[in-house]
Amino acid sequence: MTERRTDTAEMTSTALRLSRAVDFIAVRMHDPIADHPYMFTLAVLIVSLLVFGLGLEVLKVFISL
Repeated sequence: MTERRTDTAEMTSTALRLSRAVDFIAVRMHDPIADHPYMFTLAVLIVSLLVFGLGLEVLKVFISL
């Protein structure tokens, strides 16, 4: 019975720590996006274009073989 209580207490403690960490990250992540709402969209667009361009280069290499 004591082991079960200890396990439950540890799980609760871990869950609370994870919840605090997620809240901390959410607060940190929210401020820049709130200040610059288009920055995230711009970053996704740039990364997508880079990946697409790299994919085209790889495709050209395979076609030339």
